[in-house]
Amino acid sequence: MQLAFDGPPIRVPVAATIFKNDIFKYPRSWAEQRYPNLIYWNVLDKSAHFGTLEAPDAMVREIRAAFAGMRS
Repeated sequence: MQLAFDGPPIRVPVAATIFKNDIFKYPRSWAEQRYPNLIYWNVLDKSAHFGTLEAPDAMVREIRAAFAGMRS
């Protein structure tokens, strides 16, 4: 079985938003090992397993915040 964190590092810019009440939350340390170019990490107090459906406005803010520095 292959897990999401198996394999070589992925070096493209990566952003992560974790929903505090999600069923399983990957530790930031795992993400940093797999994604050495982790440009954004945030934990939201709202929502749970279906965070993007439960809090779409919050998810839009997260996407904008994550990639705001990449605009040219």
